Amino acid sequence: MKSLFNEESTTDDVLKGINLEGKRVLITGASGGIGLETARSMAAHGADILCAVRDMGKARNTMQVVRDTALMSGSCYWLVNGWRAGTTTGSAAARSA
Repeated sequence: MKSLFNEESTTDDVLKGINLEGKRVLITGASGGIGLETARSMAAHGADILCAVRDMGKARNTMQVVRDTALMSGSCYWLVNGWRAGTTTGSAAARSA
């Protein structure tokens, strides 16, 4: 089976034509790299994004593009500090989203 994507494909290529409105997505490691790009692209396609990060300082500096994209697409955006399964912070944020 031949893949439609290769090493040069972007997240926008993969999501082209897909409407994610009404979907909520949890992305860990969202303050950089693949997590940041995934958050941006999914927000651009209408998904509501819950971004879990360990370093809020880094996230505040890098995630402006996700905030702007969510605003332009009508998506919701949440940023959660210290995500760890079972912690009060993470559990409360997931319930409120």
